[in-house]
Amino acid sequence: APTPAPTPMTKTTTTTLTNPKPKPGTVTTTITTTQLTCITRVEGPAPEGTHLASEDEVDAECLKWGEECSTFPKMKKNDICNLADGQFWKWGTPPMVKSGDLEANCHMERLVNEKCPCPKCDKSCAYTVYEDYKCQGHRNEKVIHNDETILVTANKSGSVKIHGKGCEITFYENHDKSGKKTTYSSDTDGIRDLGKCDYCVIYACDYLKDDDETLVSTKRSSHCEMSPR
Repeated sequence: APTPAPTPMTKTTTTTLTNPKPKPGTVTTTITTTQLTCITRVEGPAPEGTHLASEDEVDAECLKWGEECSTFPKMKKNDICNLADGQFWKWGTPPMVKSGDLEANCHMERLVNEKCPCPKCDKSCAYTVYEDYKCQGHRNEKVIHNDETILVTANKSGSVKIHGKGCEITFYENHDKSGKKTTYSSDTDGIRDLGKCDYCVIYACDYLKDDDETLVSTKRSSHCEMSPR
C-alpha cells in the first residue's frame, strides 16, 4: 500500500482566564489556539523528490516550539537532520543550524498543501531535463542544487521540470559561456504548474550541439536575490 502523505503538525495551547475574585455566577473562559507548522522531522535519509526545508525556514519554525526548539514534534536530543542547504544539529546549548556534512539520522521535510503553500523564493531548487515536452518519460539529466555550473546531456528541444518558485536555469551554446544562451525559470510565461511546487517549461535551443554536452548554470531568479528568503 502507498505511504500516506504527511500532514501538518499542530501545537495546541490552552489558556484559562479566571477572575481572581469571582462573583457568584461568574463564567470561567477557556481559550484554545492551534499553531500550524509546515515542517516535519522524518527519520532516516530523504528519498528522491523530498521537499527539504531550508536553514531560514527551520530557524523561524523553532521560534514557535519552546526554548531551543525543545518541544518540536518527534525531535530527539542528538538529532542531525539534513536540510535543503545545511543541517540541523540538535545537541548542546543551543541547537545549531550548520552548513555541515556529518552523517545524518533524519531530515526536515517541508510540507506542501493548501495550508502550507510554496515559498515565493525557494532554497531547495531542482531541475530535471527531459527529452519530451511534458516533463515525463525519459530523463536526460537532473541538477540538484542552485548556483551550479555543469555539463549535461540535452537535446536541442525538450522540457525542464523546475522544482520551486524563483528558480532559473540557463543553457549556453559553448562551454566557456560564449555565444548564445537562453534562460528559463519558474516565472517563465506559459509555464505549466504540476503541483507541489513543480513547474514544467518547454525549451528550444537550436544552437545546442548534437555531439557534445551542454553547459548549464542554475541560480535563484533576480527578484529573489534581493530577498532574504
